[in-house]
Amino acid sequence: MSPEKYSFNEDNRLDTLVNELNEIYKNEENKYVVIKNRDLSNLDLSGQLKLSTVFENCNLGGTKFDFASIYIRDCQAGIDIRGTRIFISAIESNFAHMQYDRFTKVGNNAAGGNNSIFTRCVTTREFREFAKKQGAMFTDKDSLYGSIPILKQ
Repeated sequence: MSPEKYSFNEDNRLDTLVNELNEIYKNEENKYVVIKNRDLSNLDLSGQLKLSTVFENCNLGGTKFDFASIYIRDCQAGIDIRGTRIFISAIESNFAHMQYDRFTKVGNNAAGGNNSIFTRCVTTREFREFAKKQGAMFTDKDSLYGSIPILKQ
């Protein structure tokens, strides 16, 4: 299924998309917003993610994030995380075109007190080395599916 393109202007925030989808879940510790099958490419989501957000089967190419906790599954995830402190828990996603810089923090308690986890994801060798130095984990094992509670189905 090809993701549906979504766009918004200054007056139309991500909150509107979340309300349209009406997919807010709550587990024992946190609320999660789940966004599925959307093309969010090249959007600036800085300051718009108030809850932990799960992206499933989305195009996130060029999407800009700031401090956040994001969960990504089966996405084109060429995200822009330059200068951010971000927790990423990702499964089977492509980060080959991700943008980051020396100020990017994905490990050593990057956001929410956790190190990022990438399970069966495509990344560049340079990013793996950069992120591993900060404590991020890369694995091909299924055991980390539990890190995305909403996606354990």
